[in-house]
Amino acid sequence: MDEGFLKSGLEQMGEMNVLSIKVMKNKITGEPASYGFVNFDNDHHALIAMHRLNGKVIPNSNPVSANS
Repeated sequence: MDEGFLKSGLEQMGEMNVLSIKVMKNKITGEPASYGFVNFDNDHHALIAMHRLNGKVIPNSNPVSANS
């Protein structure tokens, strides 16, 4: 996943208050490091998004099942 993919997914889920997204990369391989940062326009919108989206699947993603 890259920044554009995440921004698109958040917008599809109704989050329009995102200022920036930064996906961290492995310094050696250049691959995504499985974490990143999403900055919202204010703390209130960030808190609402965190509670509303926690545990939800990102649209158009292919998550790995916990049973795989």
